[in-house]
Amino acid sequence: MSWLRRSLACITLVLGSCFALRAPAADGPPAPGAAAVLPATGELPPGVRRALTIELRRGLAARGYSLVIQERVREVAAKMAGERLPGALDLSRAGEILGADLVIAPRVEREPGPGVNHALTGIGVRSGGGFLGPSRVPLPTAGGPLSREDLARSAEQLLLALLSVQNGTAAPAGATGPALPEGEAAKQPADIERHDQEEWYDADHDGFFGDLSFLLSWCTGDLLCATTGTGYGGRLRLGWRIASYVAVSATAVFAGHSLPTTTDLEELARTERMLLWYGFHGGVRLHPVNRSWFDPFAGFDLGWTRLYYTEKVEADAADCSMSYMGVDLCEYTSVRNSLRMDGFTVTPQLGVNFFVTRNVALGIVAEFLVPFWSEACNEVTRSSFGESAQKDSSCVDVEDADGDFLTLENGTLDDEDELPWHFDLELHLSFSF
Repeated sequence: MSWLRRSLACITLVLGSCFALRAPAADGPPAPGAAAVLPATGELPPGVRRALTIELRRGLAARGYSLVIQERVREVAAKMAGERLPGALDLSRAGEILGADLVIAPRVEREPGPGVNHALTGIGVRSGGGFLGPSRVPLPTAGGPLSREDLARSAEQLLLALLSVQNGTAAPAGATGPALPEGEAAKQPADIERHDQEEWYDADHDGFFGDLSFLLSWCTGDLLCATTGTGYGGRLRLGWRIASYVAVSATAVFAGHSLPTTTDLEELARTERMLLWYGFHGGVRLHPVNRSWFDPFAGFDLGWTRLYYTEKVEADAADCSMSYMGVDLCEYTSVRNSLRMDGFTVTPQLGVNFFVTRNVALGIVAEFLVPFWSEACNEVTRSSFGESAQKDSSCVDVEDADGDFLTLENGTLDDEDELPWHFDLELHLSFSF
């Protein structure tokens, strides 16, 4: 039976270890989460108060907390601005808005009595309750100006005092720092301004955005695209990023190939060959990276697109024996042939934004416009000197059509597979609000 006793002992040991691992620590500190420090208020110059705020944030970061972007904290603090420290309800509400597990509100106050003495006071609130403070630690201003070491020491004392109040332990006694000579009063460290300038690297990208884009477009259908070359155009996109990771948007886009550089109607009428397209789409993008200057994404647009193609053939005065689409060019001076197609399009896309500031990004997007053309309309205009132009037009359903869509100078478009697709490369400037 010794093997049975040994087996039972092993099982008991394993089960005891599992329960020990599952049991919560009796007196261990709560797991760090997101923390926010409201901008310090009260006495002393703004540079000193800002330095205190940053030292408190650094102390929380050293304890394992992730810091809420200070720009968002300042926005919330502006709504709570007042002469006194905000109450627990105000801080709890701020924590909900900021998604912070811990919110601390510091304030510099002048001590009563002779001389110039100050104290750093603060309160805090943890998510789900847990009021911290009020706590009070001295600021060594009586002997002269403050140094950065003094500020860091006082900020650390306040954090120790606040975080110890909830556990019922006594706050540590405050120690004053050394006084500095005159002329170094309240000197703001150089890294404070750099901290604020670089803070946007840790910013969320959620909210309203707009893109202004320059578009390069390549056409894939040999018959229509062989003689039109690379196109160019523009796009306007407006949208909303939800929780930074998903963006929904609406866009208007335009691109043209072999577009004339003039706006004169007579010159436009003499254009030999031109292809253009435009559309209105809605789309979804997924942004896997947040809180970074590097913002890759993938998505797609769905919408309506119209394509317009036109070419003009003029009679050769020396030899008018040629014909175009059955039209005798000895009888007519020119023939213009136009095609218009409408349809539903799907546009998969892959791109990346590079944020250069908190609200401005440069981006590049590669996308493939896949059309499902529903209707094609062809118009032939015959012109001759001294006579009005004659037009013949017809429309066909692309899917059911069994004849020619369009007869061109260099071939006949009679197969749906020959209809153009577009590959686009987009360079854009994006603004976040």
